[in-house]
Amino acid sequence: MAATTGLGVGRKGGILFDLGGTLFIYGDMEKAWSDWLQALHSSFVSHGLKESIDSFAARCDGFFGKPEPPRVEGLTVFETRIQALATEAGLSIANDRVGEIETSVLGAWWSHLSLDPEAPDVLSKLRSHYALALVSNFDHPKHLYEILDHHELTQFFDAIVISGEAGVKKPDPRIMFLALDSLGLAPESCIYVGDIEDDERCALSAGMRTITIDRRREGEEPPLLDFLVPKDPVENQPQVAWRPLERIQALEELLVILDDA
Repeated sequence: MAATTGLGVGRKGGILFDLGGTLFIYGDMEKAWSDWLQALHSSFVSHGLKESIDSFAARCDGFFGKPEPPRVEGLTVFETRIQALATEAGLSIANDRVGEIETSVLGAWWSHLSLDPEAPDVLSKLRSHYALALVSNFDHPKHLYEILDHHELTQFFDAIVISGEAGVKKPDPRIMFLALDSLGLAPESCIYVGDIEDDERCALSAGMRTITIDRRREGEEPPLLDFLVPKDPVENQPQVAWRPLERIQALEELLVILDDA
């Protein structure tokens, strides 16, 4: 977790951002998860796995939604999940080889996300008046820092809080309080900008204003955020459509909203 205390002093307040789906735009996420599965299966095959990809997919169903396995010293949460999956599949993979698997798998998935072209300009303009922080759920912080550095985004943030380092994740508001403490700001002086319901719930629970960026077209389903084996729809199951309290469709709208305020 990167942070410097007291950076909110003398500024209007703080703007905290999510990353995936907010500063980065999701592409074809069904293809992203298909490539994720293929990369993970191929890596396991190279370590002796004989299982078909269809059978292996069933093992991976809800991969990130499963309870976190006991942490292994020196491994991130994501790498620990990979080790737990390998053990379940009857494989023995040395800890120092897990990083190679992680690089392949996350690279395949992240290739379907792209930086919002408005993001650098919006962040630059906001930074002149607000303390900025990034608060993201991500199980492999090293990869996230590499993404931020590659796109030259690190420079904009006074604090970076990643769940894989913090040990707590959204919608638990404690992850927001870590960022607020780093900025030296009270929640009522801050806004959280995210893209899903958990973002909104987390920020509201922490006492913050929340703005949700929703780039979906009319009738478009929300992006798939975990690997899930396709299932038959349950007949007559009621669908409750979540609608954010305050919504924008483009990052530049933040500048208008905050200028008006």
